[in-house]
Amino acid sequence: MKLIQIETLKSLENDGYIDLYFGDQSHFRLTPNVPYAWQTIENAILLPASKGKYLNVVGMMTRKNKLILKYLKALLILTD
Repeated sequence: MKLIQIETLKSLENDGYIDLYFGDQSHFRLTPNVPYAWQTIENAILLPASKGKYLNVVGMMTRKNKLILKYLKALLILTD
């Protein structure tokens, strides 16, 4: 069902009726999400963690690579 909806929106964009953007969000912080890194047995790598605030980012891009990027302090995105 969703694939049909997306194809319909793409068709409307192709015909010039709408500007279609695809979006995603993420956040960055000083504490690593993954507490390890690629490393050799001989050279262990330590990823230090620090307490601090995080930065939410939201990006939206068209199929023609037009980008809109926002940095937000507080964000709630509801998706299905």
